[in-house]
Amino acid sequence: VNLITIIGGLALYPSAGMIIVGYLLGNAVVIAILGLKMVTNRYQIKFADINKRKIITGMKRYSKFPIYTSWSVLINNASWHVPVILMGMFFNEATVGWDFLTFKIIQLPMSLIGKSVSRVIFRYSSEHNDKNSLSNLVEAVTIRLFMLIALPALLLGLLGSESFSFIFGEEWVTSGLFAQILCPWMVIW
Repeated sequence: VNLITIIGGLALYPSAGMIIVGYLLGNAVVIAILGLKMVTNRYQIKFADINKRKIITGMKRYSKFPIYTSWSVLINNASWHVPVILMGMFFNEATVGWDFLTFKIIQLPMSLIGKSVSRVIFRYSSEHNDKNSLSNLVEAVTIRLFMLIALPALLLGLLGSESFSFIFGEEWVTSGLFAQILCPWMVIW
């Protein structure tokens, strides 16, 4: 979804409308891909296997799951979107646009890596209940992720304005400056 928005902004006229169109188009592509997978035999839903008793049993068994996860998801989403809303209250549209582009460019690779790593750790932790092995895994993954992000963060911190100017055009130098400022956040997040 983010990739389509960024490509659309680069290929066409970058504007707020392009962000909305890219978001909608990206979601439409995701829905189409999932729909195609459901139609094929690989991921076909077997409605005969679904019954009311299994659904109710599953709801009772996992009833506390939404209570615990909803708050973390809400806070995480707020941490992503509140800064843009607050900037819109205090700055003009151009500044908010620069910040939004910076945010999307930094977030895209980090979210892809983060989601992949979290899925692997979640699967491993559900299969291995040994506290020491899980602790060692999290420590090793944290060190490797830091090593993975250190060089790109350093390069972005040093060459952010120049790289944004080269890729997106001279009018996006301010986004590069924002990227340079956000580099410590990128390493910590």
